[in-house]
Amino acid sequence: MQIVGRAPIRTALLAALAVTLPTVLLPFYMDDYFHLMAAEAWLGRDPRPLDVYFRGFVDPFGFLNLFGFFSGDTELTCSHLATGLIPWWTWPELRITFWRPLSSLSGLADVLVFGDRPAGYHLHSVLWYLGLVGSVGLLLRRVLPGGLLALTLLIFAIDETHTFPVGWVANRNALIAAVPGVLALAAHIRWRETGWRPGLPLSVLGLVLALLGGEAALGIFAYLAAYELLGAPSPLRDPLQTSVRTPLWDWVRYRVRGLAPAVTVGLFWALFYKSQGFGAHGSGLYLDPTREPLVYLQGALVRVPTLLAAQIGGMPSDLWVFVEPMRPVLLVYGLTVTMIAAVLLRWAWPHLSADEQRGLRWLIGGALLSLAPVIATFPLDRLLLLPGIGGSAVTAVLLRQGWCALHAAGRDRLPALILVPIGGVHLVLPPVFWAIFITLLIVTSDQAQQLIRDTELDLTRIEEQHVIVLNVSDPAIGIYMPMMMAWERAPTPDTWQVVSMSPFDHVLARPAERTLDLQIIDGHQGQAVFEQLFRGSQAPFEVGEQVAMTALTITIAEADEIGPTRLRLDFPADPGGGEYQFLGWRDGALRAVTLPRVGESLTLSWERGPMGI
Repeated sequence: MQIVGRAPIRTALLAALAVTLPTVLLPFYMDDYFHLMAAEAWLGRDPRPLDVYFRGFVDPFGFLNLFGFFSGDTELTCSHLATGLIPWWTWPELRITFWRPLSSLSGLADVLVFGDRPAGYHLHSVLWYLGLVGSVGLLLRRVLPGGLLALTLLIFAIDETHTFPVGWVANRNALIAAVPGVLALAAHIRWRETGWRPGLPLSVLGLVLALLGGEAALGIFAYLAAYELLGAPSPLRDPLQTSVRTPLWDWVRYRVRGLAPAVTVGLFWALFYKSQGFGAHGSGLYLDPTREPLVYLQGALVRVPTLLAAQIGGMPSDLWVFVEPMRPVLLVYGLTVTMIAAVLLRWAWPHLSADEQRGLRWLIGGALLSLAPVIATFPLDRLLLLPGIGGSAVTAVLLRQGWCALHAAGRDRLPALILVPIGGVHLVLPPVFWAIFITLLIVTSDQAQQLIRDTELDLTRIEEQHVIVLNVSDPAIGIYMPMMMAWERAPTPDTWQVVSMSPFDHVLARPAERTLDLQIIDGHQGQAVFEQLFRGSQAPFEVGEQVAMTALTITIAEADEIGPTRLRLDFPADPGGGEYQFLGWRDGALRAVTLPRVGESLTLSWERGPMGI
């Protein structure tokens, strides 16, 4: 196949710049604050509140890992539980730690260069995204002919599922893993198809760098395997293209030769990764396929269609998190649009050239295989960065063939008309979604910042007090607010404890002077998504189980097969005294809660927070 020029790549880069450049207006967001605080602690900057807390997360690799959240060390996790800065329901053996040294160094460099100015951090991410679009263009130049390449790359460049990897600094690791990985794949293909000798070492180097960027690089291995099995030139004919066929063993040896370098790199990485305790275990949202293969496969039945609903049909998979009743809709919609796309692709297939069929065959296979590592966590659009390469190629084929069919007579007009919505979803709406995403993120972040000022706290005494947040379901407030306060150098409490993030009404009673009773109405603790993040179903609470913290002790008073329904809160001192401040989410802010008298109760109504969860 003739290699096309660079004009399609330049066009896609301009389109990518147009949709991503406004992200420099974004503030920091959620996990960004964790990374900022940890980076400053490791760099030995002027101490902020909570610096000691963040130094507690330092693992044996120190500054090489900003992504070590929970190590699985029971003693360390329990010490963090005592402060309340991680939820009291966190399983002590929880492990969520990822080895991403290149991404961590990127974050440290940001702190050194840009300090408190988020615009520099976001511009850095935009440059990585432009590098990814250019890398995908270099890859597809050897896979797809000119017109199809241009359309595929344009669809990929403006894909709205890429908003979080670009717009959320904490998710830049996906870009850092993808860029060298895609270049490694391009070098591998050139080595295999032209005998270009530097291609092999460059491919190995790219794969190593990609894995140092993050686990997202595993998607590249999926594409490489699909290329070798479905797309690499067949060895069944001799170099003179005669009709003499080589034995099957030669075919197998040829494929093994192509796969061996990547397999070797992958095995060394996997052995190191597991031996050092990296990965996730004990969370209800992160699944370990090696420890829980059946649970992982059960999750795949829901998570794969949900992600395909976003990639093919344009319905955000983030709805799985934000709007729980939408989960069945996402499942049905994902299965439906996938079947429709398969039927349309079969209709378009005979119209493709041999080179197009060969390229699409392994790009589709790679896209589907690259879903395997990302479905280990809950479905979100940001996981579709690498699957989107093959997904964009499929969309481009369907759009091109639909356009051709619209201008031809005969029975092909009906499937062509079905393809019209696909063009809207993948060419017209993405720039709109980028603008909406940026606007919403600015608004929600500004709201969260305003909450620091609106929270009804006595700032003159807060550093000596325990703040007890009785009910707030929004993680931007329940989990990240103390980090945001610390980064803004606002006064922070001695401890910060969220009692419930369940999205239900609660009844707060006071059976004794030093005891409170919190009843969850028509719901359960651990039922919400961000509650499940810290504790999976493998470690259910039992009635009578206690969690002791500095500020209070929580006892599971009632529970059923789903989770706790009533909690007892025991305090070492009078909770109505000056040592405590009680808050609840009401009227769009954390408001002071006046405790009921002994023998009385009050209702804490549920309201949505700034994230809309």
